[in-house]
Amino acid sequence: MTREEKSQVIASITQELGGHGVIYLTDISNLNAAATDKLRRACFTAGVRLEVVKNTLLAKAMEACDKDFQTLTETLKGNTALMLFNGAANVPGKVIKDFRKTSDRPLLKGAWIDNEVYQGDDQLGTLASIKSREELIGKDPLSIAELGVSLSFVPEDRLGMGLVGNMNLADNMMLRSFRRGKSIFTDRRSPRALAES
Repeated sequence: MTREEKSQVIASITQELGGHGVIYLTDISNLNAAATDKLRRACFTAGVRLEVVKNTLLAKAMEACDKDFQTLTETLKGNTALMLFNGAANVPGKVIKDFRKTSDRPLLKGAWIDNEVYQGDDQLGTLASIKSREELIGKDPLSIAELGVSLSFVPEDRLGMGLVGNMNLADNMMLRSFRRGKSIFTDRRSPRALAES
């Protein structure tokens, strides 16, 4: 491959990395042609793009990309396949988990999801169980908590404002107990409508 061809490939990979919000790095070595084809079909069905790339070219593309991949370049050893997706962060994780019911590969090397880096195959369970926005929309706080999503964390920039930044603290407190019904002293419709929008 000439230097010009390499720079074109790096530019192409950089564009792919920049155009996707969910990036998984996997190891699909030791998969035979039939198993690789089966994995490609599973990815295609889920809308995940699967590409095998050279580590040196991927490392240069990561450096050229405007995203911060932090220490993810350290995982670029051996066989590397990119799984690229736009949408729910758990989709590629579920594809890997389902595929590994019949095979020991692919192994998760790492993932980049909305500026968060996950490293190691031990993170697969966490990534596959991340709830998507679509799974949470329209659910009340109790239902969300029953799904295993913690609502107790308040980011530092929202301290004093509550969980929903556009609402005041009183409205946020009403969200916590809105299932108990209406009260003659408060109107729960506007906070609930704002929370569901």
